[in-house]
Amino acid sequence: MLQFLSSSIPYSSSQPEGKVVLKFLIEADGSIKNVEVIQKLDPVLDEACVQAVYAMNGSWTAGMMNGKATPCFYTLPIKFSQPTPPIGLRIPVPTFEGGIDALVEFIRQNRNYPSEAKKEGVVEIVFDVNEDGTVSKLNIKRGLEPLLDKEALRIVALTSGKWRPAILNGKNVKAPHKLPIRF
Repeated sequence: MLQFLSSSIPYSSSQPEGKVVLKFLIEADGSIKNVEVIQKLDPVLDEACVQAVYAMNGSWTAGMMNGKATPCFYTLPIKFSQPTPPIGLRIPVPTFEGGIDALVEFIRQNRNYPSEAKKEGVVEIVFDVNEDGTVSKLNIKRGLEPLLDKEALRIVALTSGKWRPAILNGKNVKAPHKLPIRF
């Protein structure tokens, strides 16, 4: 089952680490019904987990009571984590053109606090900086509220093309990056 789940659920370095917990009913015939996410992590991962469980429909063994197959509920935790690089391996890091001061100024000039927003704090965005300095696979690692989350994603999208990509063995490489946006 673990091998099937790991091959069925796409997971990238830009997605958050953590756990998705599913609850579902296994019918007497081994079919699956009522899959629900009871601990969420990321909307894309949550949905991928649900679809992976439905893909195993009919492969489950029902509960047994008095020698007869009987429907039962099952809780399935699915953990996501990034691989740990070997000690001594240098991990390349992309940088914003002009450095951290330029990045802070860029965010300050482009950040708009939506008038309908009600919270203050930090939205953390994870994304990939591609070989050409553009950004892709933007995801919210830690959000505040939908309006601020959307604004943080917009700001990071505006940085596309303004990054110096990570360099590994003398070549530009795609690398994950994390950026907090304060509101």
